[in-house]
Amino acid sequence: MDKLYLIADTGVTDRKVSPAVSTFFFGVCCTLSSTILVLGALKKRGEMATLHGQIILGLMVLQDVTAVLTIAVMMNAFDPNKPAEDIGKVLGGLVMWLFILPIFLVVLNKTVLDRVFSFFAKTRELLFICTFAYSLGIASLFGHFLPRLVGGDGGFGNSFSQEIGIFFAGVSIAALPYRVQIETFVEPIRAFGVVLFFFLLGIGLPLGEITADAVIMGVLLAVLTLVVFPMFIWGTGLISGLDGKTAFMIGWIVNQVSEFSLIIGNMAFAWGIFTQTMYLTIVIGTLITFVFSAMGHGNADPIYDKYVSKILGCMKGTQEEEEKDDFKLDKHIVLLGFNEIALEISEFFREHEGLDVLVIQDNPDLHAVFKGLYKCGQAKIELENPEGGKDGDGNSSRVATNIYSQYADPNNPDTWHHYELHAAAMVVSCQQGTTESDCVLAHDLAHPHGHGHHPVPFLCLSDSNAEARTMYEAGVRYVIQSESLAGRAIRRQMHHQTLDDKGTFMKDYIELHKADMEAEENNENRRKLCKYL
Repeated sequence: MDKLYLIADTGVTDRKVSPAVSTFFFGVCCTLSSTILVLGALKKRGEMATLHGQIILGLMVLQDVTAVLTIAVMMNAFDPNKPAEDIGKVLGGLVMWLFILPIFLVVLNKTVLDRVFSFFAKTRELLFICTFAYSLGIASLFGHFLPRLVGGDGGFGNSFSQEIGIFFAGVSIAALPYRVQIETFVEPIRAFGVVLFFFLLGIGLPLGEITADAVIMGVLLAVLTLVVFPMFIWGTGLISGLDGKTAFMIGWIVNQVSEFSLIIGNMAFAWGIFTQTMYLTIVIGTLITFVFSAMGHGNADPIYDKYVSKILGCMKGTQEEEEKDDFKLDKHIVLLGFNEIALEISEFFREHEGLDVLVIQDNPDLHAVFKGLYKCGQAKIELENPEGGKDGDGNSSRVATNIYSQYADPNNPDTWHHYELHAAAMVVSCQQGTTESDCVLAHDLAHPHGHGHHPVPFLCLSDSNAEARTMYEAGVRYVIQSESLAGRAIRRQMHHQTLDDKGTFMKDYIELHKADMEAEENNENRRKLCKYL
């Protein structure tokens, strides 16, 4: 066991590291869980909004903060390329900047940031550029310029790092109402970064020097993480008043060693904080827990129902049950995106079928409007009692009250799975320029894989015959070619007109169009929605 934690002079740096310091950083590596696996499991299972999902997300944020702070301390106190600094001074500087930065970001969010992002959110490309510029700007300001302005070439002011700055910049962006659009753009870059990270890390692993001690300790670390750690979570869940299933899911989903542990371990080994045995223990433990934890995520429910429920079934819990939405995700109508076509489709189901419709779109302002208008089940009541949905002037005051809005990325497969589009009665994509994702969804809906699932009628929009042919080949039931429909409509209208009397040409349709615009202006609900059409 002495080989695991006793640190000798490695020759990498002339700084002597005590066993206590090495053991502390080793302990940090062992306690961190993988953000990549955990978020992937929650998204795939559609449990981000559940009680255990919210608890896990809070735990992951706390762990990520711990990891970033650990990296910052190591870089300032042990990096051989920097002047040696007292660890107390390093921690004092971190505390100072950690007090200043959140206050600055809160004020920035309240006064400037929302307006700036609102301006750039007009196009997704500008929003993407603004996101990266803001994140890198905060990282540079608090990780480079301000510390050097305060501390000069070294000392108390230089304890902060760019990694912490960019981390908190990301946290502040997550509080903005445009996080879904931002996540849609950042997701491919994040996925590529993860692949690149593991590739570069794997190149530098000293796999040829693996010892029996490292293998034994790595396997022991994996067993403790996969088996013992979840039991500890179950016990704390019992003390906290959680029900058995919630406590089980928390422990079962976070039972792996983190990718942050590999980063910290790699830095610690390079700077002489860890021995080779300690580093390889972290690597082996991480790889084993990654494999078995990922396998366990897919079988969490049957494992709990068959085995663990007999032990944890007594944990009834004191937490209130999660609030359930009344909207049923079975044989439901789904609209992806929102525009005038989506409004007309939703109005058809409100007036003629008495049904609520699910609208998945990524505009936070529109989502807030829909939340204020939605009245669950009102469409059915209105169909049975038509006069109940009229105002004093006889105009419908129930426009869009049957729209159950969900703020999410309508082109993300995780969203399709979460809102059970495979169980819908009909899905309509009311978006332009999303041919690729529409074709993927069309194929999935036309060829369901689950037991009891049937092909779901899928309609989508198109601007050209070429797109329409591609969509039909992918399995789209009907392509709404808006320009073609508009052209046919004007052709039918002109068929009944004559140019002999230019004063009456299209007169009836002009009056009808003006009447429609006046009715829209007089309807409060339509006025709220007109800016989004």
